[in-house]
Amino acid sequence: MVIRRGPFVCDVTELDPFTEGAMYYVAGLLAVLSGLLYAASGHELGSYSSTVCSYGGPFCDHPSYVFVGAILAAAWGSFVSIK
Repeated sequence: MVIRRGPFVCDVTELDPFTEGAMYYVAGLLAVLSGLLYAASGHELGSYSSTVCSYGGPFCDHPSYVFVGAILAAAWGSFVSIK
């Protein structure tokens, strides 16, 4: 008997955004995005720098905005997880 599986589908309807630790993932993602935008603003990504900056123009000029968002997300995650 052969079981055929369909394509992978990411079903996020079961995820609760208020689960403990979820904001730490958001904070980490924003920190990585901040580093990517910082590198793109210094044209350190080669030909990808102009593409990244065309999609995130204001954030490419000031990547600290995204980093502040990462700090706030981490602070919120620690505030929510206090019992």
